[in-house]
Formats: sequence, C-alpha cells, structure tokens
Amino acid sequence: MIGRVDELIQRLFSFFVLPVLNVTIVSLLLHWCLSEQYSVSALIAKLDIGGVTQYFANVLGAIVSGNFDTIKDLAGRYSNQIATVSNIVALIVFLTIVILMFLLDRAIYYVNWIVPLDYGFDLAAYGAQHCGDARIRRLFSLLDQPFDFAVATDVVRSFLGEHSVDASRVARRNTLARSLGVARTTFEYAKSYMCLLVLAWLIAMVAPVLKLSSITLLLAVTVAIALGYLIWYANAYQELLEFDIDSFIAMRSYDAGNDRFVKPPEDGPDLCAGLIQPASKRLLGMLHLKHHPAGVLYDIYELGRGLVAWTATRRGPST
Repeated sequence: MIGRVDELIQRLFSFFVLPVLNVTIVSLLLHWCLSEQYSVSALIAKLDIGGVTQYFANVLGAIVSGNFDTIKDLAGRYSNQIATVSNIVALIVFLTIVILMFLLDRAIYYVNWIVPLDYGFDLAAYGAQHCGDARIRRLFSLLDQPFDFAVATDVVRSFLGEHSVDASRVARRNTLARSLGVARTTFEYAKSYMCLLVLAWLIAMVAPVLKLSSITLLLAVTVAIALGYLIWYANAYQELLEFDIDSFIAMRSYDAGNDRFVKPPEDGPDLCAGLIQPASKRLLGMLHLKHHPAGVLYDIYELGRGLVAWTATRRGPST
C-alpha cells in the first residue's frame, strides 16, 4: 500500500510539479537573457488577434515571462469576452495552461536526445578498482564462479528480487533508488538546458535578440550543475550497488536450514583475478563512469558511416 502511494506521489510530481518548475526556469531565463524590445509580452501585444484567443495568449505570455501580477488585470480587461462563455472558460484556461506546461516540460526533457552526452555507471571499472576489497572477495566466494562483475551484479539483484522480504531493507533500497533516479533525471534536464543555452549563445553571437553575457554566465552555471548531478549519480549508483552486495552477503552467509553462519573458504582459486584491469586516471574513470554514444546527432553520424561503407563496398568490385 505504501509503495503504491509513493508511486502515485511520484507520478503527480512528474505531471504537475516538474512542468511548473520548468516554466519557472524558462521564465527566469527569458527575463535575464531577452532584450526588452524583444520581450515575450511585447511580442504577444503585437499579435492581431482578439476575444478569448487574445486572452489565452496574454495569460500564457504572462506565465512564461514571469509577469504573474498582470493576470488579474487581464481577467478584468477581457471580462466582456469571458462572460459569453463564463461556464466553461475557467476550465478551458486551466486545461490549456496545464497541457501547454506539460508539453513544454516534455520538449525540454527530450532535447537531451539530440546530443551524444549519455553516461552510465561502469561496473567493470568498479570491479577492477575494488577487486581486492573484502566485500568483493566475499561476494565471489559466495558465488563460487569467476563471473565478470556485471554478471555478478545481475545475479545479486536477481537473488534479492526473489528472496529479500525484509521491510527495512526494502525501504532502504527504495530510498537509495529514488536518490539515484533524482540525480539521473536532474542531470538529463541540466543537459537539455545546456543544449538550449548553447543554441541561444550561437543566436546571441549574430543577433541582438539575446544578451550574450547573461547566456554565457547561465551556461557556465548549467555546466556546473550538470557536472554536480553527474557526480551525485555516480555516488548514488555506487551506494546502491554496495548496499545490494552487502544485503546479498548477509543473506547468503546465514544457513537458515541449519541455523548457523556459513564460513568463507580459507583456500581456493582467486575468483577476482579476472576483474583486474588498468586503472583510469581521468575523472570519469575515478567516478566509475563511461560514455555511451547516443542521441540523434550520433545516430546521424552512424547512418552516414554506414552509407559511406555501403557505397565503398558497392564500388569496390568495379574498381
């Protein structure tokens, strides 16, 4: 029951809170970066539309630009037009604003699909760096197989998914998983805003619509935020991984049938020897992260490579 309530709260947060938060961020960015002669309110004021349509445009413009104090004035200014549809206009306005905010939120989130900046936790690097730790050596002694670390992790999580029923352990793991999800989602949003700010920076280089200094500062702040949440993601993933391993060791070290603890073998082959690999001194290596080429631009690049290879293959026999 508690899990279902928690899932419902997360869905409501994703549908309502995140769109509102993104609209607020966009309004602040427009306020800081747009020149006054190119403000959202000024552009909407020049639209030659009337009636309820003009009212909707002004309300949405006020929300995006951050001028929330003008909504009350707009309601009074267009009261005659609103009166003709007074029974449904409030619902239409509310639904329109909610839907547009949700679509804006989704559009911002999916911007990160364009660029190849996708990072994931490198299980092989973690296993190589920690293969001498007591935790990892105990894990492999219980597995009794020289798995690579990714397979060993899958075995651990499969076992816990089937046998772990302790309420406190499950609650703790859910908390760690939520922390990991927040870090990952926030990094994706930060990456999207980085892409949008880079585009705005390029526009500001050739047109006076945007303030170049403001965009440069905001871009630097966004890069720092993205890096911070990427580090949070790496640490949260490692914490969740180690919690799963410790839970597996605790459960497998106790023989419930004979009511005794299982002693680790004193002699035997080194099952962790296959995990050893050269350590990386780069930041991504130290955080156990690796880059996964992805995004629309990378897909276009791969498509281009494939076409070039196919063309070369077709021309090969004739030459």
